[in-house]
Amino acid sequence: MSKPPQVPLQHPYEGYDAKYVLSPEAASIPCASLGHAGLLSELNRILHTAYTLKTPGAFTLLEDCISSKYDFGTAYAHLRPFWVCLHWIAGDLVSLRNMFAEYEKNDQKAREDAQVKGTIVKPYSVPPRRVWDLQAHRVVPGWRTFQPCPSYWPVSHSWADAIAIIDTPVNQYEWPVPIPVGVTLEMVRNELLNLGAEYAWLDILCLRQRSDDPEKEKIRLREWEIDVPTIGNAYQFSKTEQTVQYCNGLGRPFETFGWDGPRHWLNRAWTLQEINWEAIIGGVTEEIPVPMDAARTDGDCTTTLRTMMEPLTVILTNNNSMLLFLLLEEMKRRFASGDIDKIAGLGYLLRSHTLPTYYESQSVDKA
Repeated sequence: MSKPPQVPLQHPYEGYDAKYVLSPEAASIPCASLGHAGLLSELNRILHTAYTLKTPGAFTLLEDCISSKYDFGTAYAHLRPFWVCLHWIAGDLVSLRNMFAEYEKNDQKAREDAQVKGTIVKPYSVPPRRVWDLQAHRVVPGWRTFQPCPSYWPVSHSWADAIAIIDTPVNQYEWPVPIPVGVTLEMVRNELLNLGAEYAWLDILCLRQRSDDPEKEKIRLREWEIDVPTIGNAYQFSKTEQTVQYCNGLGRPFETFGWDGPRHWLNRAWTLQEINWEAIIGGVTEEIPVPMDAARTDGDCTTTLRTMMEPLTVILTNNNSMLLFLLLEEMKRRFASGDIDKIAGLGYLLRSHTLPTYYESQSVDKA
């Protein structure tokens, strides 16, 4: 059996800021086992600060992490954005905590205001609910970056046929994560870090997935009402505009065959709204260093990924009366888990002033 091609960028990150990147083992250490002094020592070492337990605000913030039963990765993700400024912003701890509360409140309000009686009335103002902090290797609420428009990199990918379901501390074990067999979150993380990302948006980690826990399923259904119809925002809100696109499945090497398959990125309903002409192709191997210009090997050998995507340029840059018909034709040929997904995707692409909330059990006629 031949060995699959290797993706060089999935090797461990060794960039100039690698010192700020936690190993999976370090991220999983319970804060309680470190204690206040140990937790402070680690933060000082990694972030090059010299705080003591007497530094205003330090002890209280460390105590919050310990009492909340965080692991070090979660504490690092929560504290890193402002830690180097702690000496002057934490003098007034009440104001600092008020700032946290204000960011969280504004995030919740944006979602509440966007939805009225089963209709999303402000569909294009809903920010991503969560982001993946690649340095901490933990998923955090989007507001925890303390940026109005976080500099995260959205990841677009097709779903592979063979999927493994894993439990992971990366999302605090909130839901089982579906990932292609043979791929690990660490491989994807390494590639994103090597490309230059600090934060990322990846659906399997940042969009709540299905769970066997009835209570968590209730939360998922409620979140999906607004998160699924506005999923395209994840590819529009980022300041970086650097989408990473995996054509053959998340974390998998780019291949020059199978482009007509129902699982390929080119043929999925949801990926139509994830197209970014400045996207970086993920899974690049030494054998195929320039995927956009690589010719397919199981059909017309003059066809490249670039020529396959050219017709989409015409559609997505078309603002005339033909747009609806062009989108309908393109969506019709694509594959989805259900027609309700195609309808949700079309609504977003047509930039409708309002969008219906998403109910996966809803009939196509009602949608």
